[in-house]
Amino acid sequence: MTQKELSDHLGVSASAVGMYEQERRTPDVDTLQVLCTMFNITADYLLFGKGTGTAQPISVNQFLESIQRQIEQQKGLLYEPLAGNQRRVFTSQEIDKLSDAIRIGVAMSLGITTDK
Repeated sequence: MTQKELSDHLGVSASAVGMYEQERRTPDVDTLQVLCTMFNITADYLLFGKGTGTAQPISVNQFLESIQRQIEQQKGLLYEPLAGNQRRVFTSQEIDKLSDAIRIGVAMSLGITTDK
């Protein structure tokens, strides 16, 4: 692939691609994401040469479980805003319902079933 072909795909100039190659410039986060997806590599591998390089897909359930762990570690992350700058933090049951709704939405959009 030429610099011009890559730059067209990324929506940047060919000189920007050249600077990425020469490590004189670093792509922004959106451009990194496109590069990683295009070449099926991780950002760690692209930026630092760490890991195997191949991005490993995760299941919807694995993704949601990682989100739930983050929510549990950061109490109050999900909440309902109330009047007067008050808020009501979501309960564990509400977070579970939200995860289930996301699973169902993903399954419907992909035409697959989910395992829970």
